[in-house]
Amino acid sequence: MPNPWDEILEPILNLEVVEQRGKSEDYFEVVITQNAIPQWTEHLGRHLGPPFKAAGTSPSREAKAVTEAYGGIQKNQTLFYRLFDGMAVVAMFWPWSSNQYSTLKMWKQPLP
Repeated sequence: MPNPWDEILEPILNLEVVEQRGKSEDYFEVVITQNAIPQWTEHLGRHLGPPFKAAGTSPSREAKAVTEAYGGIQKNQTLFYRLFDGMAVVAMFWPWSSNQYSTLKMWKQPLP
């Protein structure tokens, strides 16, 4: 059976990146330009569905809980979250104050 994490991550490695900050078995972090966000959100949406929390909306209690270990979530951030068999996959865009770049943090975590 295909691994959802690998299916999401493999094609992403071909998208435009300003800086790759981290890549491990269960974590991925890159900096991208704001202009590249539509391409990234389209790809993530195909695998994770629509944003769990869109930019400009206040985070729910569940969105805060999902992101707590990675610094929480703010109103200007976008969050994708989907449960798979045995794991959750989370992707979060952190826009920079310059409005030129965003950091994408993506991680998977086993379900209890």
